[in-house]
Amino acid sequence: MLNISEPNRIESAVLRVDALGERDFYRDVLERLDTPVFLFGRGHDRQWLFYANPAFQRWSGCGAATLLGGDWRTHCRISADDPGLARLQSCLRDGRGGQAIVHARLFSGAPRWVELHLSPLPAHSRSECFVGQLHDITAEAQERENLRRQVLHDSLTGLPNRRLLQIRLEQAITCAGERGTPFALVFLDLDRFKQVNDTIGHEAADRLLGAVARRLRHN
Repeated sequence: MLNISEPNRIESAVLRVDALGERDFYRDVLERLDTPVFLFGRGHDRQWLFYANPAFQRWSGCGAATLLGGDWRTHCRISADDPGLARLQSCLRDGRGGQAIVHARLFSGAPRWVELHLSPLPAHSRSECFVGQLHDITAEAQERENLRRQVLHDSLTGLPNRRLLQIRLEQAITCAGERGTPFALVFLDLDRFKQVNDTIGHEAADRLLGAVARRLRHN
């Protein structure tokens, strides 16, 4: 039987199921899942873990002895002001589930992007009980960021390209109009750059552009 009213006895806590011998079956399913899953109770000022499957332990880098009894937000190392976490906390206060993408950190300190799903469990005691699922989407988030960067930055110099210039310029014009303040646009040209291309070749010209870009980024 699940006893979530006594955090000191959570070592033996498991999902509460009916008396048909299904408890071990459900637990075995959770233990075999590759998806990190955890169960937590919600009190006045705490959201403490009473179960974390092996996948969650591997993801976090902590064993059950360290995880159980602690606040799941602390173990996921999610910043208290994370917008996604704020939305989820609002859902929990209403007693309903929700999902959000949050920025978390592993026990090692490595940053991760996580899609987090929280769902309420049927009330079996005076405490509220929820199940959480983590989907690590760091690789997908990095790929999207790389694609976004490729679209908005020059492949040779790494500097913003014309498309990003247009976006930033429109933002600056809008902001200046709303605030009634002026803004400046600086145009930078390289004298005799065509001569470099024509005399010592495109490869040398590319190296020149790269050197100029590095100086611009460092100034």
